[in-house]
Amino acid sequence: MSFFQQLKERLFATPPETHEPWNVNYKISASEADVLACFRLILGRNPGEQEWAGHKSAMVGKPLSDVVLSYLSSTEFKVRDLGAIDSSNIQIVPIADYSLYVPINDPQVGMAVYRDRCYETHVHTLFERLLKRGDCVLDIGANIGYFTCLAASKVGSEGKVFAFEPYSENVKMLFLSKKFNDFKQIDIVPIAASASRDLCLFDNSGSNGFIREMSGSVNRILGSTPVFSSTIDAIVPPEQAVDLIKVDTEGAEFLVMQGAKRVLTEHRPTIISEFSPEALQATSQVSAEAYLDEFLAFEDYRFYVFDHLSLVPCGRDKQRVIQHWQDSGVEHIDIVISTEDY
Repeated sequence: MSFFQQLKERLFATPPETHEPWNVNYKISASEADVLACFRLILGRNPGEQEWAGHKSAMVGKPLSDVVLSYLSSTEFKVRDLGAIDSSNIQIVPIADYSLYVPINDPQVGMAVYRDRCYETHVHTLFERLLKRGDCVLDIGANIGYFTCLAASKVGSEGKVFAFEPYSENVKMLFLSKKFNDFKQIDIVPIAASASRDLCLFDNSGSNGFIREMSGSVNRILGSTPVFSSTIDAIVPPEQAVDLIKVDTEGAEFLVMQGAKRVLTEHRPTIISEFSPEALQATSQVSAEAYLDEFLAFEDYRFYVFDHLSLVPCGRDKQRVIQHWQDSGVEHIDIVISTEDY
């Protein structure tokens, strides 16, 4: 048996307790498996036979943070240029009666739109069901603009769409699609919607991203992108009625709603929200219950959860919403908050 075959057997033999990775003791020092994972995930290759002994000797037993930083700082990783947008990967994708500029190498959104000519079918279907000409839509966390452009096609030139998106690469896609379709009803707002006017840190993974408070170490700040945040209430004119809000902000949904008190109070828009208790805790630092309580403060709002393309009513029972998420077995679900019966 060759050296690498023996190594593979040692590294990938799965003891019974690792069938549940969340129950495995976390070690802060790097193992051989960690070093091999750095080759695979960061450098995008297997180690060469000659270099493996040197890397193993130098890295095994060191703090994980030092090992990961070593590979992230390497010239080999930097020349991979994983975050760059290559114009050859941008396609104009026809969708119904409009088209969308799509980065087809984006694993989060672009690939799905390019492949299926649709994204999140359950939300798409509800947009088509709810929207009519002249409506106003807020797309919070617009990404590359799939739902922004869908909304614009439905509300027409008499309507209005505000697309909030802090990631500059997504803003480029949004702008190109707006111009291509001549969607003058779209206002692109290149900021993070939040609870206050401030600077925050933004990190992206593909076309998705999340915000964090502008704090921490010097290296943390220098290694992130600062973006400006503001509230929905400060951006949307007081005289502008709002009919629908779609919010998908990787756990910042609570902060978004904190900054939309006036809009919610005056207009009671229907809200389609991503719901991830873990992300809410990480980004907004609130529980799932606290997020849902934001809507229960309004006596006429009720909850719905998606069951494929249908909506299941949960009334004003937040525990039913949380139970549905738990039963789903996934990181997040989409929920609807509305004064209407569906």
